[in-house]
Amino acid sequence: MSITIHYIDERFNLYARTLHVKPVEEASHTAEMVLEEFSKGLAMFKVMADMYQQIIVVSDSGSNCCGANGISLAFYWLACLNTS
Repeated sequence: MSITIHYIDERFNLYARTLHVKPVEEASHTAEMVLEEFSKGLAMFKVMADMYQQIIVVSDSGSNCCGANGISLAFYWLACLNTS
């Protein structure tokens, strides 16, 4: 799992930074596990639950990302689109 942050500065320059990369080979990739690992990855940067309303998560539409007990339970979630 990787967490990449996209943001703009006061001059509207766009940045993309990889914050966290963690192999999760042993765990079942359920929606619950993805939410838990994502939250742990954010916590490493002191991003806590009271800040989640400021975050928009963009991911594929796999059930482990958009499942009812996953990312969309705690974050605003958007499905990414790939036209290639």
